[in-house]
This record gives sequence, structure tokens and C-alpha cells, in this order.
Amino acid sequence: MSLACGIDVGGTKIAGGVVDEHGTILEELRVESPATDVPAIEAAIEKLVTELSTRHAIEAVGVGAAGHAIVWVPVTVMVYGPVACATGTLSG
Repeated sequence: MSLACGIDVGGTKIAGGVVDEHGTILEELRVESPATDVPAIEAAIEKLVTELSTRHAIEAVGVGAAGHAIVWVPVTVMVYGPVACATGTLSG
């Protein structure tokens, strides 16, 4: 079964969920959003994905936010936003 993790970054919360190839939601988590603290937002996203991946074999991660979207695949990061587009490699 192929599983993906979706992350929704908002001003008051960051929500994460795991879905299968049929779109069935297997688990959902949410944390308070640090809204204006970019490093804290990144840490919160990482914590959600890490926690979900301890219970699910996640193959891809998609992150959405108003005006921006980030897609994580197993070893590559693609960042799409109003201005920037970059690729890189995830560590560990």
C-alpha cells in the first residue's frame, strides 16, 4: 500500500495526515502554528512528519500553505512559491 503524508500550514495550526492510494485518511495530527517564526514552523512540520512516519511507511510528503506549496519525495525537496523554485537533498 502506497502512503503519503499531507501537511497544511496555517496561521493558527499545522495539520498533518496520512492517506493511502485511495485517499483514505489513516491518521491525522495537528499542532499550534508558530505563525511568524519560520524555523519553528519548519521544526513543527518535521516533528509531525517524523511522528507520523513512526507508525506509517510514508513514501511522499506534500506541504501546502497559502501562496506556497512544498513537495517532499523520498530524497529530493522541491520548493514552489510565488518567487522561488529550488531543489535539494534531504539529510538522514
